[in-house]
Formats: sequence, structure tokens, C-alpha cells
Amino acid sequence: MGSNGSGLGQFARPKGIAVDKKENLYVVDASFENTQIFDKTGRVLLFFGGPYQGPGDMWLPAKVTIDYDNLKYFHKYVDQAYNLNYLIFVTNQYGPDKINVYGAISPK
Repeated sequence: MGSNGSGLGQFARPKGIAVDKKENLYVVDASFENTQIFDKTGRVLLFFGGPYQGPGDMWLPAKVTIDYDNLKYFHKYVDQAYNLNYLIFVTNQYGPDKINVYGAISPK
């Protein structure tokens, strides 16, 4: 994890990091325009984002933030079969969507 390259667990231009309550590490990469999530052993759990084509994609992401305090504002956007556990905010340097909001969910 953390080496230079273009594969999973690698980075070209890492810009921002965050850690959630389970000690998972979130890293945004401006070159790949995505966010990768690692567990505390360094294993890749998930990646999301991609070159900007519309909402949910990224355009030179710069920062990632984990938020547990503002869930009430976003519950209405989550299918009732799921719990909203926390929010992931990613800021973009360019493009029409300066802030992307993602939700970490689990089945009820």
C-alpha cells in the first residue's frame, strides 16, 4: 500500500486522507480521480469515483472528510432497507460538483 503506480493500493497524486471510527484509511488521488479505502492492515476494501462525467464522479479531488454528526440531513436520500452509518465528503478542485457526498450504509 502507498507505492507509486496505477494499480489498486497505489497512487499517482494522493491529495487527502481521512480515518473512520473503524480505523479504515481513505485516500483521494487527484490523478486517478478516485478514493481508495484501506483497512488497518493495508488491504484495499473499496474504491469509488472516477473521471468526471456526472454526479458522483470526481474532478481533481483534493480532500476527503468522514462525518458522523450530520446524518439527519441525508436520511431521506437512503433506501429504507438500509442504515446510514456515516458520510464521506470529497472536495473537487474543478468541475461543477465542488463537493461530492457519499453515504456508508448497512442493511437494517
